[in-house]
Amino acid sequence: MLNRFWMAMIAAAFCLTSVVQAQGLAGSQVTGGIYCCQAPTEDYLATNLVTATVGPAVEFPNGVFFPTRGIRPIPVTIDVADSTIDIRYNQADLAAGGAFNGYVLDFAGASDITGVSLDGLSTLTPTSLAWDANSVFISVASQLLPLNSRVLINVVAVPEPAISGMLLGGVVLLGLLGWHRNKLHAEGANKPHVEGGIPFRPERHRHSRSKII
Repeated sequence: MLNRFWMAMIAAAFCLTSVVQAQGLAGSQVTGGIYCCQAPTEDYLATNLVTATVGPAVEFPNGVFFPTRGIRPIPVTIDVADSTIDIRYNQADLAAGGAFNGYVLDFAGASDITGVSLDGLSTLTPTSLAWDANSVFISVASQLLPLNSRVLINVVAVPEPAISGMLLGGVVLLGLLGWHRNKLHAEGANKPHVEGGIPFRPERHRHSRSKII
């Protein structure tokens, strides 16, 4: 009985870990903007900020960014998936120079980002590529951007260990409580009846026997 219980707990833990680890960027909120031309900070935000939900549709279609500081944004489409960021340029152009000229994507409700890399299907290498737990920074400063050129970025996002541990601990705790309750119920079924606060067992009917002298 106990062995079956622990086998069930291990199976539940494995399923939970698989579900949690499968979480990436899908379903999270992503906010994007274009920054030029020194740093990816508020002082150098050159366009409006756009927020979308990561899903099947293109999060940042061509034309969604418009200038707020007189700097014309190069037409671009940015499609975010569960583990990729796909940037495509809709016209040939030359990006302005500087320490940073490009995109910042901030994620809310996603698993922590632990790494990014340039996919082999990319036709353009960004000037710089960086990340932190919630953001990805892509600069194309001074880059010649051919028509339909593409920057495809792989994103590794995994859940926080603390959250996974709490979820797993909750599953195990619920299982232990259920097992303990069932055990008490089984033991209670074998206890003698109680009447008037005094344990008693039903008397068996005994047949009287004649005493032989």
